[in-house]
Amino acid sequence: MLRVVIALAVVSCAYAQEPAPAGDAKSKIKSIKQIAKEGQSGIPRLQPYLADQDVDVRREAVKEIAELGGPRSLEPLVQATRGNDAEVQIRAVD
Repeated sequence: MLRVVIALAVVSCAYAQEPAPAGDAKSKIKSIKQIAKEGQSGIPRLQPYLADQDVDVRREAVKEIAELGGPRSLEPLVQATRGNDAEVQIRAVD
């Protein structure tokens, strides 16, 4: 039983979200666009922006992740469908 609890804790830590980077919305959107230039390898660095308080930041993150596409984009886009903004959800599904 203890092994199961430890295994679940390890898995939970591995998938834990980093907090969204600090700064104003304009600087965050600029960062998102810069990170997206890295291609699909930048998707893990874009994922924390999906939890940002500013809806414009979340929308831009979804837009860039969707444009990058590929297997790495699936988990973040599914995550974005669970958000509370309809436009973010629609962009993620599209």
